[in-house]
Amino acid sequence: MFTKTTWLASVHARAGILGAIVTLMSAAAAAPSSAPGLELPAWVKEAGAQRTPAGEKVYAVTTYGAGNDGKTLATAAIQQAIDTCSAAGG
Repeated sequence: MFTKTTWLASVHARAGILGAIVTLMSAAAAAPSSAPGLELPAWVKEAGAQRTPAGEKVYAVTTYGAGNDGKTLATAAIQQAIDTCSAAGG
């Protein structure tokens, strides 16, 4: 049985491992020639942002009617914020 302490230690260990994997993959994607024998799939170059945003715009779901009480269903407000952001090029 997990106690709060062992559970937190488990989460921290997993986060550390995930961080190491992401770091290694990022390094390999940035400089594939520095990792001989490691070839990344073609989709890696197409994943993620393809351009740098011109500025920062925050689409707060509370602006679109979502409550922050933890009880009210906010699906429609979240979708509206996503749709607005997407329409604006985000």
